[in-house]
Amino acid sequence: MVKTPLSFEDIDSSLISLAGLTNAAYSAQMFLLPKQQHKLYYEDHVNECPQWQQWWATGLATNAVSAFSFNPRNLTKAQKKTVLKACGTNYAIASGIIAKQMADGDFKKPIGFATIGFIGLQSVACFARAFRKDDEDEK
Repeated sequence: MVKTPLSFEDIDSSLISLAGLTNAAYSAQMFLLPKQQHKLYYEDHVNECPQWQQWWATGLATNAVSAFSFNPRNLTKAQKKTVLKACGTNYAIASGIIAKQMADGDFKKPIGFATIGFIGLQSVACFARAFRKDDEDEK
């Protein structure tokens, strides 16, 4: 059996794998379909900026590679919690950026609310798991 860096054996591993998958998918969209992504997410008055999209996509790809390289099967509970804190922070920052762009009138509201909802839930889930108290933590 081939072992992939994805693991859905437990909640923590599943969240880390989901973080890698969502960042990889969004990054691929930004790299491969920049014009379509711009039309989907931004209002008509916002000028296209392919360089900005490439940098954003590179950052997301880096996050995806990082999540995949952790291979949750090989991490201790403490290490998983650290990775979950990083993933939760990444999603919280992205939600804040999108919220600011929506407030500025640059980001389309329907897709913005959907995106914030999706990544916001991921952020909350990652933080909830990262900051939980385990029986082992109290020893």
